[in-house]
This record gives sequence, structure tokens and C-alpha cells, in this order.
Amino acid sequence: MFVLPTKERLKGLEPYKELIKFVVVFLTIHFIWKWAVYASEDDAHIYFFALEISRPFLWISNHLAHVTRYLIETLFGTETYLYNNQVYFDSSPGICVVWSCSGVKQYIIAIAVILCAKGSWQSKLWFIPIVILGVYVLNLIRLVGVGVVTINHMEWFNFFHRVIFRGVLYGGIFGMWLLYGRLFVRQG
Repeated sequence: MFVLPTKERLKGLEPYKELIKFVVVFLTIHFIWKWAVYASEDDAHIYFFALEISRPFLWISNHLAHVTRYLIETLFGTETYLYNNQVYFDSSPGICVVWSCSGVKQYIIAIAVILCAKGSWQSKLWFIPIVILGVYVLNLIRLVGVGVVTINHMEWFNFFHRVIFRGVLYGGIFGMWLLYGRLFVRQG
């Protein structure tokens, strides 16, 4: 039987109010994104409803492919080849940095959870560039990590791509939100 919450029960949730707000903002943006943003069959065009928004996605994907290639070659000594947004390795088929790997959705989520958190606008505006840099670095770690995994164990690609590194990226966003709260929100 469903019982409507009473004021006393809602007061018990007060310590979790910011966490609940984080989850609601996160899930709202996630589901709006899933519903409203889509790509053409060949992934060449990205749309928000009927509005084409391809250019920033394609630019970021291309940039990330170049940086991923450079980092794998420099840090791991693996010879790589780049064609469009595909990073190839001698020992495996490589990875393709497509529009959904751009991190744009994660940037939007990270910025939104900071904007919706407690704190002054000044602290939020100061912290948002740090969040953008943090998501960029985490996304690069994800792409390089997936690339390195595919060099030796292509069969592990899906697990690391869909579970491990996605968890690292979203866990990092949660961690930055916690850091913001620790640095800028008065406990009281």
C-alpha cells in the first residue's frame, strides 16, 4: 500500500537533499539527452530534435582522436596510425572516436550539477572551468585506457568501454561535485 510522505518523513531526508538533487539533475539530463539527441545512420550528422548540431561534436571527436593517438604513442611506445577519427594499432583494429565519445553530454551534466548545487554564483562560475578540465582529462583517460586495452585484449573492449571507463568518467563527475560541496558549501 502506498502512503504519502508526511512532513516528519520528509524531514528525515533533509541530510540527503543535495544528493537527491544531484541524482535528479543527472538523470533528467541523461534521459532528455537519450530522447532528444540522435545521429544519422552514418554518424555524420548529430541532431537535437530537428536542429543539426554536428559541428562541435565532430571537432571535439577529431581533437580527442589526435590527442589519444599522441598519448598512446608517447606513453606506451605503441606505433599508431590515424585516419579521420580512427586510431589504428599494429596489433589490433584500434578505436574510433565517434561523436558520442566527445564528452559533450558529460560536460553538460557536470556543469548542470554544479549550477544546481548550493553555493554562490561566484563560486560556481569559478569552479565550472575546473569541472570542464576535469571531464576533459577523465575522457582522455577513458579513450587512452580503451585504446590500450584493445591493443592486447580486443575481446575486453566492450566491458572496459561500457562499464569500467564509463564508471570512471561518471564517478569523476560525482567526485568533482563532492569537491565543490566540500570547498564552497557551508555545512551548517
